[in-house]
Amino acid sequence: MTDKKFLFSESNLTKIKNETGKRVIVFDTKQPGLALRIMPSGSKTFCLMAWDANRKRSTDVTIGAYPKVRLDDARELSRELSSHLAAGVDIVGQSQAEREVPTLDQAFDRWVLKKEQKGRTSWNIDRQRHDKHISPRFGSMRVDDITPQQIENWFLSFPKKSGLSTTSANRLLVIIRTVYNQELRQYPNPCEGISLNREESRERFLRPAEVPALFDALASEETPGYLRDFVFLGLYTGARRANLLGMRWADIDFDLGTWTIPAGDSKNRTSMTLPLIPAAMEILERRWQDNQQNVRSSIFVFPAVSSLGKTGHMNDIRDSWGALLQRAGVTDFRLHDLRRSLGSWQTITGASTAVVGKSLGHKSTQATQVYARMHLDPIRQSVQKAVDAMQAARMAPSRVIRMNSGKK
Repeated sequence: MTDKKFLFSESNLTKIKNETGKRVIVFDTKQPGLALRIMPSGSKTFCLMAWDANRKRSTDVTIGAYPKVRLDDARELSRELSSHLAAGVDIVGQSQAEREVPTLDQAFDRWVLKKEQKGRTSWNIDRQRHDKHISPRFGSMRVDDITPQQIENWFLSFPKKSGLSTTSANRLLVIIRTVYNQELRQYPNPCEGISLNREESRERFLRPAEVPALFDALASEETPGYLRDFVFLGLYTGARRANLLGMRWADIDFDLGTWTIPAGDSKNRTSMTLPLIPAAMEILERRWQDNQQNVRSSIFVFPAVSSLGKTGHMNDIRDSWGALLQRAGVTDFRLHDLRRSLGSWQTITGASTAVVGKSLGHKSTQATQVYARMHLDPIRQSVQKAVDAMQAARMAPSRVIRMNSGKK
């Protein structure tokens, strides 16, 4: 390579090689200041090399890698940068600022790491949603390049492609909106003004006729012990899936028979104490003894199977849950429906709205005034009554139990 200045063309830029073992710079005779850096590795990068009157020295601003950046585009960008430079614009500082703008993937990683460090149990679900649905479309884009129109088109496409429900699409939009609100306050939020899909209230719970089949499937040797315990604790406590998966031994009071969910793990951001009926205590006492005897004892009631897990506790039991439902012949029943089932059976057995709300940790101004004066014993009694009714349904599947018509 002898010529350091020649007319750039797609042909000669493709053929040009660097055999010197050092960095080589060649200039375009058509566009002043446009240069091509060629590294010993063979990589080629367009840049503008010109005199900066403000800095009183030569400046070097990267335009982009060749051939990702086409020659015509490089010349156009070089002209724009030269014009800005002549007008006194600090193009070096501007270029550095642009390089510091994060991609959405980078911003999400910072946001989800903070959630994990705070002990929020939902971070892993957010990570799965991001990796599967958000990152492929927007992950590599700079956060100041993402437009509301792009977000809206992507958001509205989900019910039509991939079969994602409108409710699940809402969760994705909320993730992006929250990342901008909490991590990217200096940039316009492209989610603003986009309305969430209307969500229909789900009323599915374990019906009396389904109780025997599900309980028999749970008792089967085919059902893993952890899943059996998880499902029963879900029915006995009405706790959310994430809270059950992240249940810690330190939050269980074996003397009082209570489980306190810390404010940081609660959906309502307030600590919540749930009464534990004897059947729930039996499960926990047995698992506690097993945990104490295990070489790899854990702080969690449902520890991760592998030590490689980031949370230390189980995160996903959907496969084993699906297999259980298939054996039981129960359809359209989600893990969250365990929680709804307890509240529904409490209602069936005559519990008041206030008692059900307290059992499930619902938050409302009106009900709080009642809850503040309420002792845990009536709650525990109501939970026990609901569980007894489920057990009765299992033993007498042909018995018809009159359902309360009120919606909860």
